[in-house]
Amino acid sequence: MFRNGSKGEWQAGTACDYFGWLLSLKVKGYNPLFTYEGFAVTDPADTKAQALDHSTILAVERTLLAYDRTLLAWIRTAIALITFGFTIYKFFQLELSRVAPRPERLIGPPEFAFLMIFAGLVSLLLATLAYRGDLKALRAQYPVELRTRAGPLAAMVSVLGLVAIFAVIFRQ
Repeated sequence: MFRNGSKGEWQAGTACDYFGWLLSLKVKGYNPLFTYEGFAVTDPADTKAQALDHSTILAVERTLLAYDRTLLAWIRTAIALITFGFTIYKFFQLELSRVAPRPERLIGPPEFAFLMIFAGLVSLLLATLAYRGDLKALRAQYPVELRTRAGPLAAMVSVLGLVAIFAVIFRQ
C-alpha cells in the first residue's frame, strides 16, 4: 500500500510501484527523505542520486546484504573460536584441580585457550575492517546512506571476547 500524493488516498501496489511513486516525487522536486528498504539519499540536491534506477538500487541493496552475510559468517566463526577457547580453559581448570600437576609443557591448556580466543578476536577485527572498507567503497560509488546492524553486533561480540581473554589471563 502506498499513499497517492495527488489524490491523498491509499492505493494497493507492489514494492516497485511504491518505489516508482517515491522516485517520481523525488524527480518532480518534492523532497521527502528518500528512503527505500534500509537506505536513504544523503544529499537531496545530488543529481547522481536522481539518476539511480530500480535495478541499481536493488543491486546496491543486494551488495549490502552480501556484505552483511559475510560479516555475520565471520562473527559466527569468531564466536565459535572464543567459546571453544574459553571452554577448553574452564574444562582443564576444573580437571587439573583434581589431579596431580604434570610436568610443564611449552603450550598447556591455558595457553592454547588464550590462543583460540585471541584468534577469534583477530579474525573478528580483520573481518570488521574489511567490512568497513567495503561499505566505504560502496558509499563512494553510490550516494546512499547504508544502515546495517552487523557492525554493532561485531562490537558486542568483540567485547565479550575481550572479557573472556581477560578472564583467561588474570585467573591463572
